[in-house]
Amino acid sequence: MLETAAVTTGGAGGGGTGAPLSAATPIPLMDWERYTQLLAADILKEQSPRALLAARARVYELLVNCVPADTIIKRLSGFLIATGEGAVTGSAALPSTAATVMGVPGARPLPEEIRHEIAHWAAHYEHRLQMGNKELFHIEAFIVRVMAVVKAGPTGAFPSGGGAAGAGGSGFAR
Repeated sequence: MLETAAVTTGGAGGGGTGAPLSAATPIPLMDWERYTQLLAADILKEQSPRALLAARARVYELLVNCVPADTIIKRLSGFLIATGEGAVTGSAALPSTAATVMGVPGARPLPEEIRHEIAHWAAHYEHRLQMGNKELFHIEAFIVRVMAVVKAGPTGAFPSGGGAAGAGGSGFAR
């Protein structure tokens, strides 16, 4: 990471701008982090069974490339929560379809209530991940829950009761 930052800024003999590395030097995301960021943007862009299938393929790709499952949930929830904290570009007067979240047009910024609920479900499914042994299922259940929460909106219409993965009226049939 630091080598990439040095090369892009030109510090330590790199071919960039020539500025030395400092505490303010931005550290670029690793490839798996960018892939996770795209997954988060896709979750915000569309909440449907087709989008869930595409998300499952992305999660499987991350797991096959030896990214730990708990790290996937932590980074994914971090990217989802960060969408309401300055990661949104576009005018506030524009409708949500005109906004760009994490570089993906059409993705909606999240209200604070939803970001809190995402943090809650990330902790819940990360705990279940530690107790279980099918990593893909736990991450997929987290994604289903996030999609359901985002689709329901901040109205509080989503029941927060537990149960099986995706239970609680998520609207996704298997």
